[in-house]
Amino acid sequence: IVGTDNDITGTPTDMTVVGGYAYVTSTDNNAELQVIELNSRNVVGTLNLDEGNNSADALSIVYAGNNRILVGRDTSQAPELYSINISTPTSPTIADTAEINDSAIDLSFGNGFIFIAIDNNSSDLLILNGSDLDNISDITLLTPALGFLDVSNSPQEILYEPLLDRLFIASSNDNAELEIIRPQ
Repeated sequence: IVGTDNDITGTPTDMTVVGGYAYVTSTDNNAELQVIELNSRNVVGTLNLDEGNNSADALSIVYAGNNRILVGRDTSQAPELYSINISTPTSPTIADTAEINDSAIDLSFGNGFIFIAIDNNSSDLLILNGSDLDNISDITLLTPALGFLDVSNSPQEILYEPLLDRLFIASSNDNAELEIIRPQ
């Protein structure tokens, strides 16, 4: 261990590192996103996603390039998918939000696609067009969804590998803990 941080509030749920900062999602309803400067290991910024006091936890995060991160939240009255501008790392701002009607358990991004492991037993995986991360509010489950997939059991973790054009899914299925998805 080369360092620790005890400034994080709530329980951390996921993390991504961009440049010299770690972006951590949290169960703190006043700071679902916390920014840690890696050299000092101090929290240097926060973002409250719970503007409507819906008490939903941030669950997942992924860096999507071009100074944008995506954050997924638990199902609530508020949106479950957030595009966040991190061009000023210590002061992240919401670029746009989208209602996906299910908990965003995990996120991955690549080749202009947003992959979301959702809490829905009949369609555990949602694939969306992510070509314009400043306008994700246009994403609904009716028109721009590129696809749904019912995987064997609820996906716990997903990772898209752009060079292979494959999505790797870790699930809770005892007979298929790792599933590899390819386009048709």
